[in-house]
Amino acid sequence: MEEREFPVPSPLGRLAGVITPRRPSLSYQLGLAVVAFLMVLLPVIYVGLILLAGWGVWNHATNDLFILQRASGLWFRLLLYFGPIVVGLTLIAFMVKPLFAGRPSASPAIGLDAEQERLLFTFIERVCRLVGAPLPRRVQVNCAVNASAGFRRGAASLFGQDLTLTIGLPLVAGLSMEQFAGVLAHEFGHFSQRAGMRLTYVIQQINYWLFRVVCERDSWDLQLDRATRAAGFGVGGVLHAARGCVWLSRRILWVLMHAGHAVSCYMLRQMEYDADRCACRVAGSDTFRETMLRLQELNRACNSAFAALRDSWRAQRLPDSLPLFIVGTSAEAPSEVCDEAGRRVADTQTGIFDTHPCDTDRIRAAEALDAPGVVRSTDPATALFRDFLSLSRRATRLSYEKEHKLPIQGRNLVDTETSLRETRSLHATRALSERYFGGVSTVFHPISIGMLELLPLPDTEAGLAELRSARDRMKAAVTRARYAQGQQERIGDRLLHAENALALVTAGFAIEPAHFGLEARTPRTVAEAITRLEDQRKQSGAPLVEYSLRAKARLRAALRQLSSPSQAGRIADAQVLQQEVTRLVQALSVLAPALPPLHDLGRTLSGWQLLLMNRGRHSDPVRVDGAIRDRAEQVRELVRQVSRCISGVPYPFPHARGAIALDQFVQPVAPSHDESEGVFNESLACLERLFPLYGEVLGRLAQIAAQVEEALAPEPARGTARAPARDLMARLREVASRLGPEALAARRRPAGLTGETRPRSASG
Repeated sequence: MEEREFPVPSPLGRLAGVITPRRPSLSYQLGLAVVAFLMVLLPVIYVGLILLAGWGVWNHATNDLFILQRASGLWFRLLLYFGPIVVGLTLIAFMVKPLFAGRPSASPAIGLDAEQERLLFTFIERVCRLVGAPLPRRVQVNCAVNASAGFRRGAASLFGQDLTLTIGLPLVAGLSMEQFAGVLAHEFGHFSQRAGMRLTYVIQQINYWLFRVVCERDSWDLQLDRATRAAGFGVGGVLHAARGCVWLSRRILWVLMHAGHAVSCYMLRQMEYDADRCACRVAGSDTFRETMLRLQELNRACNSAFAALRDSWRAQRLPDSLPLFIVGTSAEAPSEVCDEAGRRVADTQTGIFDTHPCDTDRIRAAEALDAPGVVRSTDPATALFRDFLSLSRRATRLSYEKEHKLPIQGRNLVDTETSLRETRSLHATRALSERYFGGVSTVFHPISIGMLELLPLPDTEAGLAELRSARDRMKAAVTRARYAQGQQERIGDRLLHAENALALVTAGFAIEPAHFGLEARTPRTVAEAITRLEDQRKQSGAPLVEYSLRAKARLRAALRQLSSPSQAGRIADAQVLQQEVTRLVQALSVLAPALPPLHDLGRTLSGWQLLLMNRGRHSDPVRVDGAIRDRAEQVRELVRQVSRCISGVPYPFPHARGAIALDQFVQPVAPSHDESEGVFNESLACLERLFPLYGEVLGRLAQIAAQVEEALAPEPARGTARAPARDLMARLREVASRLGPEALAARRRPAGLTGETRPRSASG
């Protein structure tokens, strides 16, 4: 076969050498065709089931008219004749509606102009020619940690060369040019096989469609469920039969879906291996291995970055470049996190229903290929773009507005470096607060300090002695406090379930007591259970009360040193810290009394949501509406209590709107015109913002107190200092070195099921 070599301008790096395109084997092509045939057969079977149901309805309607010809038992005969018709038509409607279901909207992306991005388009052209793939007609970018190549207009482009390349800008910001070339070669490798890419598209679309048919539920399902519960005996029996037929049809399709998925996944995995070979021939096997590890790093960083963005959005401040923020987050990953990720890679195993091979198998296959690659450039991939920073900012704002539905204005966007600095500071504060308080949370018994309590003692030595004593007394109470905290959390969960049960039984719902951790189901017995749980919580909370008092004493003893004339000179930036402490203490003094009604608000809101979700399942909606109104009024009163606690006190941290009060801080970003929805949004904003804010304020005070203690009364050194963090790529290469064939074979184990943690209540 003819070998190809293309010169590339030096700014693109050097595509030095040649690659030999690999034609897939006949058995591979036949296997793909068989799989595609089987996958096409599945929707044919589905349509056949619809036609069979239609034939059954028509046959009954035309041939069983004799049921209506007798004079006696009119209602029974009407039910006997029209019942199967209603059941059949309902079944047909539910089976037909997925055929017309709209596709989910794609992630927003920005199309690129070939004239403005000549360097990038030339680079893409060279990679396409090397792997023998058609050129994409559209190149677009978004903020996903991913790249993909697909048909631009879906099935309408199936028989042409109308392709779209979508590039995730975090990949560009986080990869070198040769790594980026390997990613593009992998994506275009799918399209180097003209028939294969079309068959793969058909397989993937049918798999996706079957999943939606079997698993998705919409308003039709909810309406049928409500109508069944509200109907009388005769009509209810017909609707129950219709629901049973719908359920049976979905069970049949569930079997077909899993059978087809298992068959198709094998061929899809083979296509991934084939695309990986293209990436290795272009970028090299060693680069492929580094790229896989780097992609894992970026994906972990993406999860961490979005967690940080949720924290930042509470102050309505977001980084102006999401790709650079993700890459900046990845650069700060601790070495132990990278090492643990490497161990997880070595332990993973490809499952029968996986559409992609696990990274371990892909790296091993790349190492066995031992391809040198033709790209020789370690320059950053951002060099391919005319103005990467400007493009990244445009894509970031589009993602915020269109994908995440955030009302973004210019004031909401801050420099990415500033955002990274604030995130690092917040993480450092949380880590230090965790150590300072010994892992004990004070949200059950919050700490409050008044400014008068921070006046310094006249005797300097007495102040230092007080600080050392308070520190020792707090640490002595940590063990009992941790145990008590576990008890409080368990009782809090049981209390939440019990109050949810009370909301339901008060509205007239019949409950299964065991599902709520109860032994009885009447309103009186549930209320008695709640009273017992509250007594248990009060009794078990005594160690936490004592611990909070000791923690407050330690904080007070440290912070009062900032205003001591004789000690302030020994503390760096004492005057600046004292001003910050004034703001923080003022906020803490109102947040602490707001926490008890916040706990009540969380439980009351949970019951309100439960009633709203189950309103259509009750035979007497009027009674449920009354219970919903009562709960809504309780929520309003608790929101008012919280607002009175925090009203007029300044928010102590930077905010996009400048200097604002705490009650403005908890206002929803977009107030609703509906009263009930407005109350719900206000209560949710209180819970989502004030609990974390209390932790941030207390954590920052603990950080300042620790700085004071380090300057004035340091603890004796223990153990050895931690070694400085190693270079990121050095860590990645070290992890990669453990992924050789021998290590992989020794460390493989059966894949297990991953558990999903249950979200904790607001009071937890």
